Amino acid sequence: GGGAGAGAGGGAGAGGGQPTKVGVAVADLFTSTYAAIAILAALRRRDHHGLGAYIDLALFDCQLSMLANQALNCLTTGVSPSRLGNSHPNIVPYTTFPTADGHLMLCVGSDLQWRRFCEAACCPPELADDARFASNASRVAYRHLLMPLLERLLVARPTSQWIDVALRAGVPAAPVNTVQQALSDVQAVHRRMVVDAPDGGGTLLGNPIKMPGVLSDPPPSYRQAPPQLSQHTDEVLSSMLDFSPADIAALHRDGVV
Repeated sequence: GGGAGAGAGGGAGAGGGQPTKVGVAVADLFTSTYAAIAILAALRRRDHHGLGAYIDLALFDCQLSMLANQALNCLTTGVSPSRLGNSHPNIVPYTTFPTADGHLMLCVGSDLQWRRFCEAACCPPELADDARFASNASRVAYRHLLMPLLERLLVARPTSQWIDVALRAGVPAAPVNTVQQALSDVQAVHRRMVVDAPDGGGTLLGNPIKMPGVLSDPPPSYRQAPPQLSQHTDEVLSSMLDFSPADIAALHRDGVV
């Protein structure tokens, strides 16, 4: 509920449609990230000043802080951002487009990038030469005219070709992958973002933190697989709660554990 209450769902979703839940637990993930940062800051405070710290974090606060440009747009104008689907409120074009074989995320972040993209994509004059599309401010104002023209252009060729065009132009672009496609992407393989758990414990997401500063730095290690259901119940009962073997056997016999 923290994400919805802090504005995450209100600004997400298709234009004119219903509020849309973000696909992952954003408030939880960002709060845990802020918690890790706060713990590190507290440890540094201890090292330098010999003082401890009480860390106070709320899901609502962390989600609100992650609204970033959406919150600043509202604070600046006094108007809540409207829902724009996958589009960026301040940069155009910066959204997903259907292609001949899927979808493309195209992020034209500056007027120079726009000119380079038009040249590399051999855009027709109504795109490349129209003064209404020459600056980002104009492209935002005339978004409703520009987007249909771009959609007709991009749907004619496959995603991989448009990725090549964007790379030649120095414009960020990527295919819209399924989760399975992302997990098997060459970048995921190269960065070891999918790893085998020890002892046949299945397949896991890898650690995104890499610290290859010196040759002696070891890569992230994966020493234990996620526990199976009840795998450590007896160990916890005996080592942490001082249950005797007879007590544990009774719990199993009675179906408590």
